[in-house]
Amino acid sequence: MFGFLKKKKSMENHLEKLAEVADILSGNNAEVHTAITCCIHDPAAYGKQHAARFLERSMDVEHCDAATLCWVALVDELEASGDLAEVDTSCEPEDLQWALEQLNPVQSAEITVPEPETESFFDWLCEYRDFFRQQNMVLCTLEMDSDDVFLALVQKEQFDAVVLLAKQAKCVIAEADIQ
Repeated sequence: MFGFLKKKKSMENHLEKLAEVADILSGNNAEVHTAITCCIHDPAAYGKQHAARFLERSMDVEHCDAATLCWVALVDELEASGDLAEVDTSCEPEDLQWALEQLNPVQSAEITVPEPETESFFDWLCEYRDFFRQQNMVLCTLEMDSDDVFLALVQKEQFDAVVLLAKQAKCVIAEADIQ
């Protein structure tokens, strides 16, 4: 019995890192933090409450492991709060530009996002990666099993911490780059 309790505690500890990731990427948005914390502590209840959202992603929440459910919840909560953009890799350049302009860090810093000059989606990401570096930000991708790309911005000084926290949560956040 004690082994089970230790394993459950260990699982919660690594998932708790997602709440820290949420805090960094959302600029300490209390609503995002609360939602992720609720998901971590009761994934089944969170899954039922947001079943329509998971169904849109073709996910069966009743048969989904807690780690995957919480990672997807993080992505969805960040997107709903304006701290993440989900972009189809077949989009037009102006669609990617618009999506990046909608991100909270861009709007709060009143950054004008330029139109990309290259020809392909992943080249655009490299252009924007370099552009945001000049703004003291890192354009990040949150890795998911999807054809879409999930983009967020983080201050340069917080980048290493968010990458490490995601790794500790058994997830991947990386700087946007050529795929």
